[in-house]
Amino acid sequence: VDVWFLAIGFGFQLFFDFAGYSHIVIGTAHLFGIRLAENFDRPYFSATPSVFWTRWHMSLSFWIRDYVFLPLATMRRDLWWRKVVIVLAMTLFGLWHGATGPLILWGVYQGILLVGQRQAEQLRRRLRIAWPASLETAISWGITFGLISLGWILFRAHDLNQAFIMLRAILSPQSYWRLV
Repeated sequence: VDVWFLAIGFGFQLFFDFAGYSHIVIGTAHLFGIRLAENFDRPYFSATPSVFWTRWHMSLSFWIRDYVFLPLATMRRDLWWRKVVIVLAMTLFGLWHGATGPLILWGVYQGILLVGQRQAEQLRRRLRIAWPASLETAISWGITFGLISLGWILFRAHDLNQAFIMLRAILSPQSYWRLV
């Protein structure tokens, strides 16, 4: 449970730090008559990982999309290629933050989340699963929030060993029974 609190708290710390710094820069630029775009747009209200990444660190997200993903994705028409490029682009996103095992793995994880989201949407359409919109949004938001928060463990960890210890603590049911 404490690792979940760490992951969620660290995600909010990142958000408040980066969004705060962005707003300071936007406000300062505004004083000089320069209009800058927002860099964060309520990312934690996102109901899917792809929406999250269009709202979180938008300048970097859009740069990765425009200059890495789109040029590579248009090289081939194969669906499998597009999935590989999504994971590759997000791996580069992780590498941009630092050439460490946990950050590269964080990028791979985020790419897998984006591919998994698309796969889940296709499956849901194929099976014709229809839930009330508000229930579907709430469930989707909860899953997205949990999976994004889980990823912050990789972003926060000093090395792969520490990341795996924290992930093991979250993913092992017996660690929750110790609380009783």
